Amino acid sequence: MKIQKKLALAVLVALALLCHVSSANAGFQVTFRVDASSLTLHDNVAGEDDDLIANQITVTAKTVNGYTFHLTLTSSNTPNSGGDVAFINHGTNSITGSGAKTIQVIASANGFTSPVGSNLIADSGVTAQFQGGTPPNHKADISFSAYYNGANTLASSVPAGTLIGSGGPTQISSPLGNASLSDTRTVTAAAPYTLTLQLKAVLKTAGTNNIDLDGSVQIASPAPAPAGVVLALASMPMLGLGAWVRRRQTRTTA
Repeated sequence: MKIQKKLALAVLVALALLCHVSSANAGFQVTFRVDASSLTLHDNVAGEDDDLIANQITVTAKTVNGYTFHLTLTSSNTPNSGGDVAFINHGTNSITGSGAKTIQVIASANGFTSPVGSNLIADSGVTAQFQGGTPPNHKADISFSAYYNGANTLASSVPAGTLIGSGGPTQISSPLGNASLSDTRTVTAAAPYTLTLQLKAVLKTAGTNNIDLDGSVQIASPAPAPAGVVLALASMPMLGLGAWVRRRQTRTTA
């Protein structure tokens, strides 16, 4: 009896530690990178502008290496316990500055516990455009990449695990140029895991640039097949058996 109680106590302690580790490992951050310079902001930590709102990082204006990120909102739903869709969304009103530089936005969230399994659907993408204040004929190469990491670690640079989506580079030009890129893949995930999204603009033209970058990555459970489709698939073996029986009867009669 004493041994059973000790075993039960050990199991409870192990479960408590597991829950504590999973909770402690859940985090969310966004990194603004301009060439070799970067700024990383963490959810609910001083430095972002809505540090009382969980799973949301808002930036009114942050400057990195001569470029200012205006009205940036990045959100996630980690740890998403029991949910069907794990996601990161990012949107900027504008990124303004001067010079031909490489701009990256890298959003990363870990501690996802759901969805998990095989044949999950990974959707990711980016939209980008030049905005007012950019002179005509300015050019930029736009691309994105999305990653899954089973090590459950946050990332401020890429590559950041297993690539689960990518697109570009594709070139846009001012004043009306824009790009919309997306990717869908089948993936396998095990809890806990990290999602990381990188949006990238390689500005080709010196002088004033004003560009917008929006994007997202999500892993979703596959949609169940409609009942009619399941019924039809289930009946196919019986239909095949019936055809085989009819052929046998025809041969016997002949």
